[in-house]
Amino acid sequence: MAIIAYLRFGLTEDVTADKLYSYQPVEIPLGHVINSAARARNEGDSSLSVTIMSELLDPRGVSKGKQSRTVTLPPGTAALGQTKNVTLDRGGDWLLHATLHSGGSLLDEWTSIVITVPGGNGPPVDGGHIWVEKSYVSDYSEIVYQPDFPLEGPSGTEVYGKAMGFNDSSSSKSLKITCELIDPDGIARGARSFTGSIPPSAYRSGVTYDVVLDKKGDWKFHVLLESEGEKLDEEEWYAIYCTTDPEPPPEPTEGWEVVKTIDFTLKPPEGPVPPPITCLVDADCGENEVCEEGKCVCAEGYERNEEGKCVKKGAFPWGWLIAAAAIIGAAALWPKKDK
Repeated sequence: MAIIAYLRFGLTEDVTADKLYSYQPVEIPLGHVINSAARARNEGDSSLSVTIMSELLDPRGVSKGKQSRTVTLPPGTAALGQTKNVTLDRGGDWLLHATLHSGGSLLDEWTSIVITVPGGNGPPVDGGHIWVEKSYVSDYSEIVYQPDFPLEGPSGTEVYGKAMGFNDSSSSKSLKITCELIDPDGIARGARSFTGSIPPSAYRSGVTYDVVLDKKGDWKFHVLLESEGEKLDEEEWYAIYCTTDPEPPPEPTEGWEVVKTIDFTLKPPEGPVPPPITCLVDADCGENEVCEEGKCVCAEGYERNEEGKCVKKGAFPWGWLIAAAAIIGAAALWPKKDK
């Protein structure tokens, strides 16, 4: 199996032919946007699963628009690995680099100059650029820089991205750098901007807010560098791959909703068991009683009699006397038998 690489690009201006397929270097002006592709062909006798990686390397050797694709190729068929929407922001020679892997083994690799941008190898003419080599994403346990994107992690991982914007002019310049992550649905997440006056050849850092991965698939890291409303540079990479779908929410239950469960073990108390609580307030007790330490007791000046009631201390037991008189009276009235 071999890789056959060629260039495919579209100009930003209106042209009669917007595509060109070429094996030779092509001269394209600064600022144009191009697509490129590497073509892999299976020259074997059986189907093979392969991964095609293609990227453009700017005159500094910085990767732009890196993409990977895994496909199954039947014998005699071919597939493309593409880069898309890469802006030619630096003069000099641009290379197309492509690799072909299968089962972890490198089958073929191809690198060649495909574009020449007039203007030499100096910094962009617009006065500022993003320091691509130092752009990275992190999950707080690992940092992955741009040449090694993507960072991989499961759903629920907290991540952020950081980049630097350089002042390429000869005087101080106000730079605004905006960093954001873009989820697989194209929604911007964690966007954050920083603005400051930057001396010549110095830089301004930018970082996103923390974002929790909640969608499986490719996440982009997008960086925009501006000066007083004018765009100086812009980069976007497939920087993070979320490997799992988020956990589904619990199914709703009828009636009570369980919000938290706690496991515990009941243990008998040590030492004497305290008496049970019979009251909380005085109103829980009977007449002439008050609540003390969870138990009803007689109020001050009262004492409990044989009937269990609280009566004034020293009170004559009229209740017992009346009962005794009633018993004696009943006995007197009982009919006597004749002897």
